[in-house]
Amino acid sequence: MRIAPRTLAAVVLTFSAAASSAAVIDFDDLAGGSLSAGTLVTNQYAGVGVTFVDSYTGGAHAENFLGSLMPGSSAPNVLWTDQGGGSLSGQYLEVLFSSAVTGVSALFGTSLGANITLEAYSGTMLLNSLTLVGSVSSGGVLSGTIGVGDAGVTSARFFSNSGGRSFNFSIDNLVFNSSAVPEPGTLALLGLGLLGLGVSRRKA
Repeated sequence: MRIAPRTLAAVVLTFSAAASSAAVIDFDDLAGGSLSAGTLVTNQYAGVGVTFVDSYTGGAHAENFLGSLMPGSSAPNVLWTDQGGGSLSGQYLEVLFSSAVTGVSALFGTSLGANITLEAYSGTMLLNSLTLVGSVSSGGVLSGTIGVGDAGVTSARFFSNSGGRSFNFSIDNLVFNSSAVPEPGTLALLGLGLLGLGVSRRKA
């Protein structure tokens, strides 16, 4: 039995695409407001395996104005994260995934002069850390996109810093790839599909 390489590749690619899918959270389904007046965002996205925890008591809120200052943001909301406005240090927004994901990215907006850092973790182990300064300035907001591509990410932390102090920031269009582990029945179906392709080609 011989299966043409192109046919086999097509089947494997189709199977791989089905086992891995990208998800986007844009916060636009929530009631937005100005800064902390919007919906407090915590477990509203638990249905897709994501919860948000702000280390600062101010919390993270759906905000419907700053997005206009962040090119590429989806209207109307962004997630505005209160970090004490420079009065504290060591604050962060933690994104928890119910199952490990591959790759995390987001559009961000920070105060002028502040950077943003994205840390990816597997459990308590730091997998990757990236710090950027926004490349687009509009209305006192620096914006850009930040992302890491590591596999096995169970949580991610975003934080904005200037001079050792924590500053408020926003994110939007949070993207992550969930990879499903194929069940034995799924693998059996794949094997039967390949067998069927081989038989049909031999008859032809």
